[in-house]
This record gives sequence, structure tokens and C-alpha cells, in this order.
Amino acid sequence: MAETITRDTLLYTHAGTRLTPPDSALADGLWLAVQLTSNRSVRISPAAAFLLVAFMGGQSVGTVLSDVSQTGVADPESALTAMSWLRDAGFLVDGSDEGHRWAEHILRTWGKYEWHATADYHLSTFDFPFVDYSQPGGIEFDLQLMSIYESEEPDLNRTKRYRGAAISIPAPTAKAVLDTLQQPFTDAWRRFCAPTEVPSEPTGRVTRENLLRVMAVTFGQLRTRTVSRNGERRDLIRKTSPSGGSRHPIEAYAAVINVEDVPPGFYHFCVETNSLDRIADLPSMSQLEVMFDGPFRSRQELGVEPSVIIVMTSVFDRVMWRYREPRTFRTQFIDAGHLNTTLFVASAAHGYASYSQHGLMDAEIEQLAGVDHLDEGVVYGVAIGVPGTSPEWKKLKKE
Repeated sequence: MAETITRDTLLYTHAGTRLTPPDSALADGLWLAVQLTSNRSVRISPAAAFLLVAFMGGQSVGTVLSDVSQTGVADPESALTAMSWLRDAGFLVDGSDEGHRWAEHILRTWGKYEWHATADYHLSTFDFPFVDYSQPGGIEFDLQLMSIYESEEPDLNRTKRYRGAAISIPAPTAKAVLDTLQQPFTDAWRRFCAPTEVPSEPTGRVTRENLLRVMAVTFGQLRTRTVSRNGERRDLIRKTSPSGGSRHPIEAYAAVINVEDVPPGFYHFCVETNSLDRIADLPSMSQLEVMFDGPFRSRQELGVEPSVIIVMTSVFDRVMWRYREPRTFRTQFIDAGHLNTTLFVASAAHGYASYSQHGLMDAEIEQLAGVDHLDEGVVYGVAIGVPGTSPEWKKLKKE
């Protein structure tokens, strides 16, 4: 297409283009150019990278050729050849290109909120060819995909277990808790959605029995479903909260601070053994208040001194095996949201208040849990306690 480019041609570097400098480990001096909307990446010369930078925001070919001559990065003929190639590859476009204008709009609009990385993710995943299950053959195609996946890699990741836990406390089953809960769901829901005034005097405290009941009914296994007869796919787990494809990527941990008959520590709720397992000591209270800054705001917001802080993490591989679409990551937050509401209602049914927050020191908490953030990452924190117990609330009542 070199013949279609003249000195008067106005070109733009596609708004979805991203450049990465040469990797020193490769020692080849080539840049990486990525076009997010077409999901194309190529390694290019420094001269080609210079051209992409020069055309950012729009520029005439003649002006860029003058810049090329002045800097000596390439001769004009080679520069024109490179421009033609970059145009054919979709990295250089004219101003009327719809994809470029759309990407430019997204970046400009989302950039007002500093959502730059989010915008890039949106550009790269917007037109992914999802399976339409409502169309004829959609379900059959999905089953074929699962057979292919199964032949390539076993699907066994359902639960997580810390072996050799210092303390392991058996919990009741989720079904057993459901069978004994007497408070109507609507009452517990009303208490969560429209909480009454915090009492002037706190009543009771978080007990071992109730904590185990809340954890079991929220995160425990209710039943299973067999999806494979050859052992390459472990039975799916059903819980009281839904999860897309029954993948249940969320793992639950508990920073026990002040719970009756439960030694302080950092615990993991093991679905496999249906137990609360102590896996680490807690840091000092001052450190906890920094690590769990968000959940500790329950002191001011609800008048609740956290007795225990539930941490939800996501084991990414569980969802990624089944759903290989690039937007799969967002579904894990939907799972966490379902569990969060179930946790709220279950806590309210036992007379406790809950307060959820994303304000967490992810890296420090992941280190406490002994996990790699690329395999399992922190998602949510929920403080649970008795209303009217926080120092701030007591001080307010005195005044």
C-alpha cells in the first residue's frame, strides 16, 4: 500500500496501540507493539517504534518524513515502506477509522476517572467470540469444549487444604446449620438491609459455636454433582450461594481476634475437611488495623469492634479451567458478592453485625496466608462483631 501514501496523507497511530521498549534479556533491540482491539502483537525496529510515536495524535506523512530525516533514524524510502506495513497491520489508520475513534473515546472518557488499565482491558476483550447458549448447537458446542479441555488437563481443583495445621476445629455441615436455623430469612434480611439503632449496651459476644455455624453455612459444601465418569473431572461442589459453573473459586480465611473458646490466630476454612484450621499467628493489633483498615471502619460505621475478620480470596485456576474467556476475572467478584450477602444474613441470624470492605493490604494478607498472588488473590474483607462494642461507639454514648 506504499503507493497510496503521499506526503499529504494524514495518519494516526491507532488509539489501541501500546509500545514496550526492548527487553534487555533478549538483546535484540526490538520493541513490542500491541494493538489491543485486534489482539495483535509484533516486534518492531526502533525506527518503526519512532514512527508510531510520531503519528500519535495524528500527523501528516510529510511532517514525519522530515522528522525522520532530521533524526537520522531511517532513510525516507525505508520509512515509507515501514509506514505502509504498519498501516496494513492496523497500527496506523486514517482519522475516520471507526475502531480508532471508538478506542479513543473509551480512553478519553474512562481516563477522566484514572481507569487507564481498565480501559486497556476493555479494549482487548470487547469483541471476544463468546458461545451463545441460546442458539441451536450452543450447549452441544460447550460440551465438546469441555471434552477437549478434559483430554488436555484434568479438572481436579475444587478445595484447598493446609496440612499440619496447629489447630483444627470441626464445623457442623452446611445442611445441619440450615436445618437448625429458626429465624425466618426475611427477618434476617430486614435486619441486614435496614439495621436498627445500635444498642446502648452490647449483648453477648461472638462464640466458637456461632462462628463455626456462620462459616459452615456460608462457605461449606451442601452437596455435589458428578460431571465425569472417567475421573478426569472431580465432582462439582454445591453451596448455599451460587457460582458460575459451580467453580466456587472463593476461599475463606478468618482473622480471629476475640472469639469465645477460639485461640486468636489466622484460620482457613477447609471445605474438604469441613473444619476451621489455624495456619498462622496474628500480627500485633496495630499491624492488624493497618492490614485490615477497611473492615476496621466498622468501629465508626456500625459501632462494632471486630471480633473476627473474614477474608475472601480467589483461586483463579478453578474458574480459568472452565471459562477461558478474557473477562472471566470479573465473575469472581460476583461470587464474592453472593457469599458476602449470605455471610451478612447468617451473621445477623446469630445476632451479629457485619461490615464489608475492599480496603485491605493484599500483599501482607497473602503473605500471612502463604499464597502467591498470581495463583490466589485477596478479594474481600468482612468484619463481624457485636453491635455497641467499639471504643468509638462507647465514647459517643458517654458524650
